[in-house]
Amino acid sequence: MDGNFRVGTIKRAGSWVPINPAVVGPYDPEPTTPVGELIVKFFAHFELALAKTFVDSGPTFHGWNGSHTRIDYVGTSQSALRSVMGSITWKATAYRLQLANFPQLRDHTPLSLYMKPHWRENFTGRQLKWDFDKISTPQLRSDDYDLFRRKFLDWSTTSNAESLLREFATL
Repeated sequence: MDGNFRVGTIKRAGSWVPINPAVVGPYDPEPTTPVGELIVKFFAHFELALAKTFVDSGPTFHGWNGSHTRIDYVGTSQSALRSVMGSITWKATAYRLQLANFPQLRDHTPLSLYMKPHWRENFTGRQLKWDFDKISTPQLRSDDYDLFRRKFLDWSTTSNAESLLREFATL
């Protein structure tokens, strides 16, 4: 997520406190902007977290004019946030992916989080395997799909669809 917002701390009763430690990690907290507050609410609603990437990774976009920008956050589950050790850009991959052969990068650079492994403490040792019978059997019949599609299209064209989505974003 490349956002024009900041997250980390919020002023309450005259003191700067973490806005939501489950959503925003403890590294390099910044005063939260109003848009940042909305983003934190959205992520908290879905039990997601914002992992900062600009602490140790380089640019993720290289413009034709030589400018550089980067992705500020990567969304992850709240349970995985404690495992994030940092982020890294894949420059060699970026060179292979760019459409024109230039000596400098002139496009996007893939970015990933690197995480420390955590083993499930309550692992039963039971081998997990695919249920190929369920996979090969369609779960949604054609007429069910058509009904869902019609109802979704009807809903999306109603006059209040946009306001319902805005209302959801403010939860």
